Amino acid sequence: MPQMSGEALPSRVPGGADTLYECEFGRDQLGVVRSAVARHAAALGLTDRLHFNLVLAVNELTTNAIHHGGGQGCLRVWHHDSELWCEIADTGTGIPAERLDRVRDSGPGERGHGLWLTHHICAEVHIDTGRHGTRVLLRYPMSAAPAART
Repeated sequence: MPQMSGEALPSRVPGGADTLYECEFGRDQLGVVRSAVARHAAALGLTDRLHFNLVLAVNELTTNAIHHGGGQGCLRVWHHDSELWCEIADTGTGIPAERLDRVRDSGPGERGHGLWLTHHICAEVHIDTGRHGTRVLLRYPMSAAPAART
């Protein structure tokens, strides 16, 4: 089951990790970001649903950074052991606690579809959000699909 906000976020890429991709992005770079994530995931052997879901999760969160997080963001992707990690950060005003609670407890509603979806297709989702911006960290296992949620 995915982890929610309030969990301690790793502060940096761990030693021994292989950084695959880093970039700053805006609206005009979203296609490039999707292509780069797809290329790196495929090179690591992700196929079919696992590949599609990872690209979808990153697309949703980078789009959220554009629309709700100040119009731009940073993406970092790394591989460590048998897991792929993605970090999406922006400098917006943060996600209100009630919105995070609503997404976690009842589904996407009118807004929050990207976060809701990401929580269902990634093994872990850590969110650090506030007036400083939002940082979302995804853990995606390379060997098997995340456990299904009911």
